[in-house]
Amino acid sequence: LSLNAYAYFSLFKYREAKVKYEKLFELGYAPADHYFYLGYIYYRLEQPNDAYNYLYKANELAQGLNEVILYHLGLAAIKSLRYEEAISFLEKALNKERIAEIYKSQSSAYHSLGQDIKAIKMLHKGMKYQYKHQTLYHIAYLYETSGRKKQAIKAYQRFLKALPDSIKEQQLKSLKKFTKLRLQQLKEEQFMNRDTTNLTN
Repeated sequence: LSLNAYAYFSLFKYREAKVKYEKLFELGYAPADHYFYLGYIYYRLEQPNDAYNYLYKANELAQGLNEVILYHLGLAAIKSLRYEEAISFLEKALNKERIAEIYKSQSSAYHSLGQDIKAIKMLHKGMKYQYKHQTLYHIAYLYETSGRKKQAIKAYQRFLKALPDSIKEQQLKSLKKFTKLRLQQLKEEQFMNRDTTNLTN
């Protein structure tokens, strides 16, 4: 039955795998890896609270030493709105292979908590391990959404300057086009605000 459950899991047939693993739990067979698999399945099925509960138990059984479990527990914590716990779990899950993605997830959690400066710091840290042009854009976007328009303008300019002359990726093309438009709007807003300030003085 255990092999049958894992077979469905490995084929990405998560609903079928869920039924099999739940049956194993009913029979009293519940090792740490089964908690992990069922937690992961619930995560993929968009049931974050159940995912969190099973992954939390898997982490307990693994004594907090399994980086894969910690990483997915952190993701489930974000999905289930447990942002501070997510940051803690993801910090413990850091390793060289997933470090950039983990920092990105931590950034998302900080942003959801309204802590955009910390979110930006996480993105900068992640870029030390995996450089992506999109990350420069996200940094600029976070500056803008947090009301730091001057920093946003500089960050958007850095993003455009870093782009190659020839861009094949459609997403980057769209971001380049949008950034040019947004930069123009931000500069106009900055100019108008300066004029308004001068008139009132």
